[in-house]
Amino acid sequence: MSKSNELEKKQTTEIAIPSNWGAGQDTRFEDIIIPKILVAQSKTKVVEDEKVKRQTFWHSLNEESLNERGESLEVIIIDSFKLRQHFEVVEKGRDIYVRSEAWAPDMAGEDWNYEENGKHMKQVPTYNYMVVLPKDIKSGAPFPMVVTFKGASFKQAKALNTLIAQLRSWGKSSGDVVFNLFLEEQEKDGNTFYVIKAKQGRETTAIEKEASYKCYQMIKSTTYKVDEKEDEPASTKSVASDSLEV
Repeated sequence: MSKSNELEKKQTTEIAIPSNWGAGQDTRFEDIIIPKILVAQSKTKVVEDEKVKRQTFWHSLNEESLNERGESLEVIIIDSFKLRQHFEVVEKGRDIYVRSEAWAPDMAGEDWNYEENGKHMKQVPTYNYMVVLPKDIKSGAPFPMVVTFKGASFKQAKALNTLIAQLRSWGKSSGDVVFNLFLEEQEKDGNTFYVIKAKQGRETTAIEKEASYKCYQMIKSTTYKVDEKEDEPASTKSVASDSLEV
């Protein structure tokens, strides 16, 4: 064996490379954006651009599908919160997302429609769930994501809340089971759109529960920012949106 080969073998043997080396060691959790799980409605830009297939869930940051069309998406719910989203109302089109704010019980009686700076606005209540995907745990890279139930999906969130309440009444947490999210096709005024529904599935494994709890501890230990990206309408005149039905 040549001296160069001996040196290369020695260096390879002696250098222990840590698994967490590289960029990001000084990054704090508040410097990170929590990605959202969005719905690929029929007439949205990501579908028009052929980045994702319609009737699937997609990742707000990398704009990739999280499941195949017709298949459910497994999630482990680790937290939940309620927000109100504000939209500029567009006549015969898709309402334009403006901002999100915290929701308080005394806001329940406020009108959904209002005027702001001469624009017709609408506020929509939303249920939001912080989740971890079992497939990300399996790949060794679990990270929290947020899925939002609004519009027609808002009603389905109450059924999900009931399932979670039942688990708690039995002394369990939402992280003790896997929930299956799927998209049901509905139609309104001649337009097709997809509504999120959830079903309780299998129990989480010990590894899944541990990884999910670590993510829960992470989000509870500091402040964080959720990606405010919403699905953009396609370049068509008539676009259906599940946010239109409140």
